[in-house]
Amino acid sequence: MKQEAIKDLRRSMATLGQAEAELAWKKISGKGLTNIPALIEAMRTEVRAFRDAHIPANAAFSSEEWNRLYREIDQSASRELSSSVDRAISELESQRKQIDAEIIRQQTAIEQSHNEFYQIKERAAKAKAQYAGYAQHRNELSTAESDYESLYEAWCRGAKVNPQGFIGLVEMIISRPMRLKVLVSWRLKPKRLSLPYKNVTKSWLKSLI
Repeated sequence: MKQEAIKDLRRSMATLGQAEAELAWKKISGKGLTNIPALIEAMRTEVRAFRDAHIPANAAFSSEEWNRLYREIDQSASRELSSSVDRAISELESQRKQIDAEIIRQQTAIEQSHNEFYQIKERAAKAKAQYAGYAQHRNELSTAESDYESLYEAWCRGAKVNPQGFIGLVEMIISRPMRLKVLVSWRLKPKRLSLPYKNVTKSWLKSLI
């Protein structure tokens, strides 16, 4: 339903950017709207309200100037989307330090108890493997905005860009708080750790251009 609503809204608003549409969807989420026309109208209201804050009163621009302004508005929407996950990133960093402290504690336990050496060594190896996956995904999430900016800059320069690239990166940015929450939860369950996420690498990003 989300993708259908965004697609229909962008079809009716030719200048609407992907980030603007995603931000509008985020703002209406949880309002209990269940049909596409109502969703689209609510999103359109949010888009207009967001744009009003960026468009000067009695603005009279050329077509080129309007297009440039709409691009800037879309970039502003992208920044607003990403700002919502800053706190989660800080919490994730705190969790990383807790993991480091736990590894140190286990290493100390190995030194203090020779009889439990092999058992603790195995636990430490599992914790290290868990932390590696945890840290890798955290780093990829932290570069989602810069990857989006690089892709958008390439598009602005006239490069042929696969629209799915924007969608994938925006989805990662929007869902990052939830992903971080799950990572923290899985940190406490190393036996069940699994990372079902799309690996957005630099090579994958280049393949979209």
